[in-house]
Amino acid sequence: MQDLQNDDRTIALTKEFKKIKPPTFHEGVDPLKVEAWVLGIEKLFEVFLCLEAHRVQLETFTLKDKVKRWWILIHENNKDIDWAQFLEIFYNKYFSQCTHDKKVTEFEGLKQDNLTVAEYEAKFTKLARFTPHMVDTDYKKARKFEGGLSNDIQERVNILKLPTYVDVLNRALMSETNMAKQRESVDREIKFTIDVAPSTQPISKTPYRMSTIEMKELKEQLQDLLDKGLFN
Repeated sequence: MQDLQNDDRTIALTKEFKKIKPPTFHEGVDPLKVEAWVLGIEKLFEVFLCLEAHRVQLETFTLKDKVKRWWILIHENNKDIDWAQFLEIFYNKYFSQCTHDKKVTEFEGLKQDNLTVAEYEAKFTKLARFTPHMVDTDYKKARKFEGGLSNDIQERVNILKLPTYVDVLNRALMSETNMAKQRESVDREIKFTIDVAPSTQPISKTPYRMSTIEMKELKEQLQDLLDKGLFN
């Protein structure tokens, strides 16, 4: 009975999935086309909610021609894999080794630099799939992400010793927002104005050089004030 219910659920999901016309993938090793198909499927799964176990089943309906036959041949030995495991197999097949190695190197040296935290996170997630061994635990993923943050953000995050990737990401986003507010406060210009009556101008007096007699009198007045200890 349970198996029949699971089959009915799979059939219903498949019908709904086909209705939204998911992107298809044909034979080819063009890295841009490969990546475009993966991103398209993943964006679809963001709105087409289903169990992780159903993802691989559903995406097989988007494989065409030689790719479909390739999957049929290897499916017997990969029945219970999840989406991440499927992607690893898929990339090994349809991403050239040279391109794959470049992606691995890019991920190993990935830094935030001038990116926002959100932009850095998107790039991190995109490249991480090529190096599953570096992010196969939440702790390793968190440490790798934290290590690539810009110095000022990393200092604020590292001191907290956060254990999970989500915690590190959320704290980095929060730190970035707080730092932006602080910079805005420092950079804000304070403008001074003098209110005057309509049709009038602020009082101004042209500076002039004091005469010798005036200078002598001023010095005597200052000396007298000093002698009285009124200021020093």
